[in-house]
Amino acid sequence: MFINDLAWNFKNFFFENGFKSKIFSEVKNVNYEAKNIDNLKKEPTNELYGALGYYTDISLYKDFNENSIHFFKPKLLLKYSPNNMKKENSGDRLNNLNIFSLNRVSSNENFESGASATLGFDYEINSDEKKFSFSGGQIVNQKENKKMSSESSLDEKLSDFVGSSKLSLGNKFNFDYNFSLDQNYQEVNYSDFGSTINFNAASLNFNYLKEQKHYGDNKYLETELNFNRNSNERVSFKGKRNLITNSAEYYDLSYEYFNDCLRAGIVYRREFYNDSEIEPENSLMFKITLIPFGNIESPTFNQ
Repeated sequence: MFINDLAWNFKNFFFENGFKSKIFSEVKNVNYEAKNIDNLKKEPTNELYGALGYYTDISLYKDFNENSIHFFKPKLLLKYSPNNMKKENSGDRLNNLNIFSLNRVSSNENFESGASATLGFDYEINSDEKKFSFSGGQIVNQKENKKMSSESSLDEKLSDFVGSSKLSLGNKFNFDYNFSLDQNYQEVNYSDFGSTINFNAASLNFNYLKEQKHYGDNKYLETELNFNRNSNERVSFKGKRNLITNSAEYYDLSYEYFNDCLRAGIVYRREFYNDSEIEPENSLMFKITLIPFGNIESPTFNQ
């Protein structure tokens, strides 16, 4: 398989009323020869995909007082792609980062087809003690595209509303929340909540994930505790628990030494299984990173 990707930006337009716009496009040239692979032709094949997009936004702000500034940016993307794409059985979750791109397909040899409009906005509050940001958006397709995976929600005329928010309270507390709201705006199909609490030499992280409907059926809780013994040493403990089966999936205990040119560590993992007849697996791994060169990892030693 040989694939060429070409991205082209025409120019940016700045209007007197404050709007900023651009015209851009992407072209994908796929060449392959395959045998006995689903969705691929048997004979040598060349496939050409492409899309044209028009993006525009406007940046607005307001000073409520000397210590608080609010920013608001409405955004719009119009996209047209005449491709006859291949069927996608799985795909990446739609989020506020890829929602304004021309191709939301995770497969490298495929390209999203159809005409659509993406509507969204960014909102931000900056003050001395806290910083809050929220981004959200939704895609309106010209018609249903059943060749897109249901995981992405782009197989429907109206996609899920996806959003992301972050809240920072000084340097001690950080919270972030990513979600996907069903097109009826009544059910949350995806929730990912994370928090970080810093106590000088120690930090505590929590992450809660819930998926349902076309995202699957999962519910997890991850915790991580980091303790910096000094400026060069760190001890960490991390665990993940499945809240549906009410069982632990793994525990990690690691030690790491680092300086300007070297990072070296050892990780002990105890991994559990849903099958009670399978014993928990213990593993040990060593890892060294030479900053100018790269990583060296030992084989994992299992017990």
